[in-house]
Amino acid sequence: MIGQFGNIILGIVSGILTVPVIALFVWVSQYCRSYPVRRFWKPFLGKKITIVVTEYKVEGEKDDIYAKTSKIATDGYLISKGNALTISNLTDFLANHIVKRAFVTVCGDKSATQSNDYLIVSGAPAINNFSQRIFSNLEDRFHIPYSISHSQQTGEISFQSKDGTKTFRPEVENGQGVDYAIVIRAQYKSFPDSYVILLVGAHMYGAQAASSAITNRAIISHLAKMTKKAGNILFLLKTNVINNSPGEPELEFGRVTYIHVLESRHVKSS
Repeated sequence: MIGQFGNIILGIVSGILTVPVIALFVWVSQYCRSYPVRRFWKPFLGKKITIVVTEYKVEGEKDDIYAKTSKIATDGYLISKGNALTISNLTDFLANHIVKRAFVTVCGDKSATQSNDYLIVSGAPAINNFSQRIFSNLEDRFHIPYSISHSQQTGEISFQSKDGTKTFRPEVENGQGVDYAIVIRAQYKSFPDSYVILLVGAHMYGAQAASSAITNRAIISHLAKMTKKAGNILFLLKTNVINNSPGEPELEFGRVTYIHVLESRHVKSS
């Protein structure tokens, strides 16, 4: 009788202890799996973050119903489909992995004023006020291996390697649309510490693919391996356009990986 009672007690105790042990195992497993994500996003963990996207001013005649509606609904500015999807993707990811949802602010580059020191900016320098200022600042601080060009005639954005050997622009490749994007994660101010992730798509598909890349665990893990503990990095990605939507971001194309650790222009002398 006593032996049976002891077995019952032992079973209850074992059951009680098993639950927290399993919970601890699951937590440790998830913590280890999420390590590359936290490593990439380390400067932004727990910070107030502002997402800034490119706005396009809607202009029309006085009796243009669309211009009137835009003026009332959006203060006369609209954003692209690619940036709308970028906002949705980033806000969900940040709220689930990086900061509280209340710490994330979204604004346009022309109609709002940014107040946080931690930024995610989506847009090319030629057409986004924040991107222009940030990119110019980064070029002053670091050796940026690419220049970004904008054609006034076609509106096309392209990337050129500064050694003159490579040019990347939206094109048709093997009967399929191809787009590119540059992503920079860097410290753009020192006092106070201020970090930015700059997403520059050659077309809207590139910008959307860029936001997918920085929220993709496999891609972030690869970046972490390639850049070690570097805080300031730049990488160029490619995406195939499938059914008017970007495919998976590709970090390696043409058997080359375009991942760079940014070197400071102001190296301290020993």
